[in-house]
Amino acid sequence: MLLSETIELISRIDRIIIHLDSNYGEGIKQEVFPPDRQKIIYEIKGVKSFPEYKDQIINMAVCVWSLKDYIKEILKYTGKNPEDIETLVNNNINLQLCADIANLAKHAVLKKSRSGLFPKLNQPNITIKFNRSDPSIEKITFTDIEMIIDIKKLKYINYSLPIIDSENNYIRNAEDVLKDAFCSFESFLSTNNMIKQKNIE
Repeated sequence: MLLSETIELISRIDRIIIHLDSNYGEGIKQEVFPPDRQKIIYEIKGVKSFPEYKDQIINMAVCVWSLKDYIKEILKYTGKNPEDIETLVNNNINLQLCADIANLAKHAVLKKSRSGLFPKLNQPNITIKFNRSDPSIEKITFTDIEMIIDIKKLKYINYSLPIIDSENNYIRNAEDVLKDAFCSFESFLSTNNMIKQKNIE
């Protein structure tokens, strides 16, 4: 059953990535309060909300990091050294950051940091790329206090969520870190011919 459960977890992570790559959602609405001015409301219609994107990132971090324990158990079962997966993590900054993000999400406070950076997630960002030959925006509406953007092509939307260290220095985009961490675990499974084993119970 251990192998099938590992494959199921990998499939779950694949589904999270599909949702991460989809930009469609209920929209973003932000209120900004400039100094000595009335508030301004920015709205982007038809895109994924910031809380939803951040939830997906955290969900992926927890699932990817959980994969380490599954791999460790397979190594034990097949008579291989379970510390091999710890060695991989200790030499891979993306896996270390994934561990820290997952543990921070689960425990609220990081008492120990695998990366040594005590990282945390900053605030999500969205970028709309402009393309004259294939417009990304249907229209922009201005009112006294609002700017409303109607998106035409979601493929020109890009989300990012910076990881910052304990001194608020930028480290890397969270989605890139987690996708690379997942690839590192998959490569480990493939290199050690673990994913092809069918007789693990």
